[in-house]
Amino acid sequence: MKGSIGIWGGIVWLLLSGCQIPLDDIKGPTYQLKWGDLLAVYDSLMEDRKIIYLQQDSSKLESLLGDIEDFVVDSPRIFVVDRGWVKVYDWAGRFQQVLGARGEGPAEYRRPHKIFKCNDHLVVYDAPIRLLFYTLQGYHLTGRIDYSFYGSLFEDQICVGDHIYVAPRGMNRKNPYHVLQFDRGGKIKAKAILMNPRYRDYFLRGAFDGKLLAHNNQIVFASSIYEKIYFMDYHLVLTDSISIAPASICENWTWPEMEEESAMEASEIFDLYDRAKCLIYDMQLFDEYTMITYMVHIGRSMKDFVTHIYREEDDFSLYAFDYPFVRRVYLGGRRFVELRPYGSEGFAPHLLFYRLRPENRQQWINPVDTLKQRLLSWFW
Repeated sequence: MKGSIGIWGGIVWLLLSGCQIPLDDIKGPTYQLKWGDLLAVYDSLMEDRKIIYLQQDSSKLESLLGDIEDFVVDSPRIFVVDRGWVKVYDWAGRFQQVLGARGEGPAEYRRPHKIFKCNDHLVVYDAPIRLLFYTLQGYHLTGRIDYSFYGSLFEDQICVGDHIYVAPRGMNRKNPYHVLQFDRGGKIKAKAILMNPRYRDYFLRGAFDGKLLAHNNQIVFASSIYEKIYFMDYHLVLTDSISIAPASICENWTWPEMEEESAMEASEIFDLYDRAKCLIYDMQLFDEYTMITYMVHIGRSMKDFVTHIYREEDDFSLYAFDYPFVRRVYLGGRRFVELRPYGSEGFAPHLLFYRLRPENRQQWINPVDTLKQRLLSWFW
C-alpha cells in the first residue's frame, strides 16, 4: 500500500511540478518543453491550401531546380533563383525562360543571391556587388546599384518607394549597423541598430542571425543574439523595441560573447554558429500574433525547423513542428505563400498558398496530456 501511494504521489508531483519534460514521440529529435506548452504540426494549422508544382522537364535542363535560394510571386509569373540563374515559371508551374544573362558584362549577373520587387521592377541581387533592376514587362535592364564598396553580403532586401533597406550579413567598420537605407544612386541615407561590440567577431566573420521585413508602414528587424524585435519608421528612426518571447526550446542556449580580440579561427566561429540552438530563420507579424521560425541544431550538419507562434496579450504560446522552406511571405488576411524544395506534398519543388489558423484547438497537442497517456498506459 505504501509503495502504491508513493508511486501515485510521484506521478501527481510530476504532473504538477514546473520541471521540463522531453517530448520525443511527436516528430524528430527530443525537445525540452515546459508544462502547458501547446504543440502542433504546422501544416495542420493551414486552411484553403493551394499548391503549384514547379515542373521539372529533363528535356529542358534550365528548368531543373537543385539549389533554390529565393523566389518572387508576381501573378501570373513565378521567379526563382536557383544555382546562379533567375528562372521564370508561369502560374501553372511550367518553365518559361531564364531571365537576363550570366557573365561579367555590365548587364549580366555573376551570382544572383536574392530577388525582390521594387515598384514595376524585379530586382536581382548579384551578390555581393550590385543590384540589377529589370522591368516586369519585357525584362529590360534599366538600372543598377553598386554595392562593391561595402564588401559584405546583404540579407532580406526591401524596397519602399525610392529606397532600398538591407540587413548586412557582415560588419563594415565604417558603417557597423544592422540596418541600412540606400537611395537609387547607391548612397547610404540612414542607419540603425549599431552592432554590439560584445559580439563583433560574429559580425566580422559574416555570421548573420536576424530577419528584416516591412510591416504596417514600419521596418522591422529581429535578432536572436539580442533577443529583440526593433521597429523603425522609413527614416530608420527607432520607434519601439520588444523582447522576443522566450521559447522553451531556446532556454538552455546563450550566445557566448565574441569580441574583436577573439583568437578563434573563422572555422571555429562558424562551427559555434552552426551549433546554435536557436537561429532565427523567419519572422512574420500578422493580426495580434508574432511568429518566429527557429532553425534548431539536432546533430552534426542537421537542422530542424520549429515555429513559435505567440500572442503577448493573453500569453498564448504554440510550437509548430515545421517543414523546410526556402522563404515564407505574408500576403495579408492571414494568407501566406512559401516555396518548399520538398516536403509533405511530395519531392517536387512547389509553392504552397494557405490561410493560417493558430487558434485551431482541434490541432493542438499538450505535452502534459501526452505524458498522462503514457503513464496511464503503464498502469492499465
